[in-house]
Amino acid sequence: MVKISTRFNQDLMKTFNKGIFRKGRTVFLLLCSLLVILGLIPILFADLLGFDEASVSEGIGLVVAGILLYPAMNLLFRFTQSWMNRSMSLLGDDNIMEFEFTETEFIARNVKGTTYEGYTKANYSIFWKVTETPESFLLNISRSQSFVVPKNAFVEGSMEELLHIFEHQLPPKVFVPMKKVKR
Repeated sequence: MVKISTRFNQDLMKTFNKGIFRKGRTVFLLLCSLLVILGLIPILFADLLGFDEASVSEGIGLVVAGILLYPAMNLLFRFTQSWMNRSMSLLGDDNIMEFEFTETEFIARNVKGTTYEGYTKANYSIFWKVTETPESFLLNISRSQSFVVPKNAFVEGSMEELLHIFEHQLPPKVFVPMKKVKR
């Protein structure tokens, strides 16, 4: 049996959320690049392609939009993350998260003083994907719901025991261990 107990860690959640939005940021960066390229065409080739002044002005607008949209999206992401951390009462430093892993089941307990206690008990088939990162394990029960289990908060058992449970209880496509990691 492996037990992990920790307080809610906002920095760990930020890292987790950055991973989720990485793909979206890449697509958004490509969109911004496309706007810049489409805007540069009438500016650079106005004489050659016969663009009028209105087309050149629209091109300048597209370039400016393409350049400003990406930083604006990053600021919006940071604001949203900060707002979520402040507005969700379960995401405070006084929130205790406990995880227990046995050979047959997973238990997650979330306690916030005397105001809230959440409890999840399930077998390992509930996991859609389990991903190992340098700091934690991301236990996805769906594409949008996850438990973030830190590696530095073992109360009972060891990293090797937890990896053994994951390797034997989860199908290979569900468990994604880090490659060649020094533990």
